Amino acid sequence: MWSACEWLILRIGLLGADFTIEEPAEFRDRARELADRLHRAAARPAR
Repeated sequence: MWSACEWLILRIGLLGADFTIEEPAEFRDRARELADRLHRAAARPAR
């Protein structure tokens, strides 16, 4: 289940514009975790 924080990060990311998260640190950490998860999923070969 997506948290409100993850949902907001995803929505901002889908805007198609570069952005910087200055604070809060928790928001930045969750964005980094989500980015890592998406990167791993994209790197896996298709079945």
